[in-house]
Amino acid sequence: MEKEINEKPNYYAILTAEVRYNKKLSSTAKLIYAEITALTNKEGFCWASNKYFADNFGLSERQVSKIIKQIETYGYLNSFVDREDGNKRYITIEQKLQTYRTKVQDPYRTKVLHNTTSINNINNNSVVEKKLLKFLK
Repeated sequence: MEKEINEKPNYYAILTAEVRYNKKLSSTAKLIYAEITALTNKEGFCWASNKYFADNFGLSERQVSKIIKQIETYGYLNSFVDREDGNKRYITIEQKLQTYRTKVQDPYRTKVLHNTTSINNINNNSVVEKKLLKFLK
């Protein structure tokens, strides 16, 4: 878990117009959504805990939980808790990007299904991929 706290993403975040102009979402919710998109860009899904968001944005874990539920209510993300993997949560983005629609029908799900990184163990990839495939169907 130490990796989760010390590692900060250095890649871009996406804040789509639909999320950005949603007047019912707070600016903090929009920031957390953007952070989730940044983490999703790396692995195809976000596995960060509420503690990760709380520590990085000066919030309580309870506030983070409420914010993520609120964002999920609007259909911008999905979360899946894997009870078999110590209640580990995976978050995927549901918002399709206008710029990618002509290239890929659903860019986030495509990235999840074809995620291979040099730092992941092949066995871990296949286990996570199977779980996400079941969740995404």
